[in-house]
Amino acid sequence: MSCLLELQNISISFGGIKAVQNVSFRVQQGEILGLIGPNGSGKSTCVNLITGVYPLDSGSIIFDGRTLSEKDSIRKRTHMGMGRTFQTPKPFGNLNVFDNVFSIALQKNSFAEAEKKTLRILKTVELIEQKDVPSAKLPIEKRKWLDLARTLVLEPKLIMMDEVMAGLNPAEVGECIEMVKRINRQGVTILFIEHVMHAVVNVCSRVVVLNEGRFFSEGEPREVLTRPDVIAVYIGGGPKSMELLEVRHINAGYGDLQVLFDVSLKIGKGEVVSLVGANGGGKTTLLRILSGLMPVKSGTVRYKGQDLLAAKSYQRASLGIAHIPQGRGILSTLTVRENLILGAYAPHVRAQCDQQIEQSFDMFPILRERQNQKAGSLSGGQQQMLAIARALMMRPELLLMDEPSLGLAPIVVEEMFDIIWNVAQQGTSIFIIEQNLSYALSIASRGYVLETGRVAMEGSAKELLDNEAVRKAYLGV
Repeated sequence: MSCLLELQNISISFGGIKAVQNVSFRVQQGEILGLIGPNGSGKSTCVNLITGVYPLDSGSIIFDGRTLSEKDSIRKRTHMGMGRTFQTPKPFGNLNVFDNVFSIALQKNSFAEAEKKTLRILKTVELIEQKDVPSAKLPIEKRKWLDLARTLVLEPKLIMMDEVMAGLNPAEVGECIEMVKRINRQGVTILFIEHVMHAVVNVCSRVVVLNEGRFFSEGEPREVLTRPDVIAVYIGGGPKSMELLEVRHINAGYGDLQVLFDVSLKIGKGEVVSLVGANGGGKTTLLRILSGLMPVKSGTVRYKGQDLLAAKSYQRASLGIAHIPQGRGILSTLTVRENLILGAYAPHVRAQCDQQIEQSFDMFPILRERQNQKAGSLSGGQQQMLAIARALMMRPELLLMDEPSLGLAPIVVEEMFDIIWNVAQQGTSIFIIEQNLSYALSIASRGYVLETGRVAMEGSAKELLDNEAVRKAYLGV
């Protein structure tokens, strides 16, 4: 198997931030290579360097036997056989599906040949029945297929798929896995950048792991993902893993009324942890402590190894902690879009506000439709979507969620937990407080039961769901 793409010690810095540092790896002809790592590890930056969006500070990129230079523009690299999809697909919204692909095909083909290739590609990505539908009306899954079709019609040798699974529900992820395999069987080499680990395991022959802009590990997916060092930097919660958040012996209350008694728990990087218990058990109080809204009497909280209690509430937001309170906390007199803009107030995300809004609209299409509507006029489910979208504008590493199902109809609750599951698959750690026991533990890897301010039990989600004592602690009977 010959080498199609080789990165040799590539580096780039933005100001004083070293985004990619001396990264080297190869992509073999015909393979699907996974490129994985935690948020901010440099995956998308590598793709931007490969495709010519950013110039290299140092190092070299060899594609199909040729060393690339700054003179090789994005357009030129596309004609060499490079293609890519984007985390947030942006088709021509005023064109239908067919014309979106056909307009690209005309760059390299005659009118008749472009028409023929467009129809063939639309069949490949299963969009032939939607060929006359305006692209702006497609759901997120179909827009991702359209983005892929626009790349495939130029017959690339290599496609870089940047988080194509983001925003998809479990059924759609399964369909996407089969789509990726089918395209690869047609002879297309794929660099697969993804957070959804079961997709990586199912489609990739090898994976490369990045961490903090550096090459970290490489190998067969199942073997790599069980390595303790990879678990520590990426998955979280495994042997020798680095904890994202550690709460130790917290005691807290309101005046003379003590609410929490010696509470201790941990949340690993990329982990979903549920806290369940009856009303009045202290769950919301704990979240208020974590987000800096109330003090503790004693105990410690460490975030990324640092003392979190020393940081003020607004500083915790800048550190990557987002809190969706019970009752959603949206600003009802502002529009949907204005609420989202306020979510990107932190300096590290302010410049990417428009991009983040587009990603929010892709995840929640109804918010795009209602973006100029007053937030207070939305339904309960739509307000919860807005609350989640606004929190995600900060690109948090840790998302604190307080009773996301509160006041929602059962069918909306199911949709909401699908959304939360999707957020978790993108690498965000989630600490979720919920009274709906089955839903809360269905998306979690671990859970804690809080009974009258004390941790009554902890364990894997399955262990808690199967334990009779959990029902007692949860129901208070």
